[in-house]
Amino acid sequence: MTIKYPVAPQRQNNPIEGTPAQALANIAYLWQTDDVAWMEQRTNDWAVLARTGFDDYPKSSKKVLERYFKYGEKTTKMSAGGIFGEQTVYMPVGDFFLLTPFDSPESLMQLFNSRLLDYNDRRDITSSYLFGDKCFEHCHWFEHHTMLIINTILGDSYYKVVEQTSTHHIDVISQEPTYWCKDFVYASIKSINENVEWRPFYHCIDYFISALTFALYDHHRKGIKLPELLLLFNQRLTAGDLSGRLLTFAEALKAKEQEITEVWDIGEQTIAALAQQSSAQD
Repeated sequence: MTIKYPVAPQRQNNPIEGTPAQALANIAYLWQTDDVAWMEQRTNDWAVLARTGFDDYPKSSKKVLERYFKYGEKTTKMSAGGIFGEQTVYMPVGDFFLLTPFDSPESLMQLFNSRLLDYNDRRDITSSYLFGDKCFEHCHWFEHHTMLIINTILGDSYYKVVEQTSTHHIDVISQEPTYWCKDFVYASIKSINENVEWRPFYHCIDYFISALTFALYDHHRKGIKLPELLLLFNQRLTAGDLSGRLLTFAEALKAKEQEITEVWDIGEQTIAALAQQSSAQD
């Protein structure tokens, strides 16, 4: 019997047609600039971000980000050869995505699939925002935003998400599962060691287990320090020195420990069998 790698279920993602300018116009309603209370909160939030998240940015870059954050503007005045006009400003996706005030699954997907992003940006959103972007954690909306991303885009199960990027080309926009699991385990170990109260990926244990089924890229699988994570949360739970939402995370990992171990062991057996099969064929 021929042994094969397990095949992940596949899901098609369909970006919205149009231009970046049209995409920005389509989400302009998210900025409630006529609402005095909304604008006051936005101004207060920016003061926090400017101090904690963008304090090392050049003044000109901070001004551009502030205009986008408050008013949804991605253009700036410019002059070239005596001709005055406006140009669209490039903003790293890691900056502008969470600066957009999406507030529902529908508005999130409208932004996610818009021409403001490309397929590489969409791939980053399912990883870097869950394990990084701590500069936003002081904002009251950060948890709501990241939970929308987890519940709407990621879900509880791993899918190989693809999209048509040209007539004859399809790209995968979900992160390769071995990389994702490596990031999850690394971030979990770091957060437990540093007693971090809450991070978005604390809600991704089921997704982690699902992705682990397909995390068989052998070279990077060696970087998944799963035994270290299992030992760590058991030691800290036994010590009884965890509290709050970090304790809840460690207890959730403990509740899934047997399932995690079984999925990991099946993966090890599959890799060994595939290696043996390859040697026999040689």
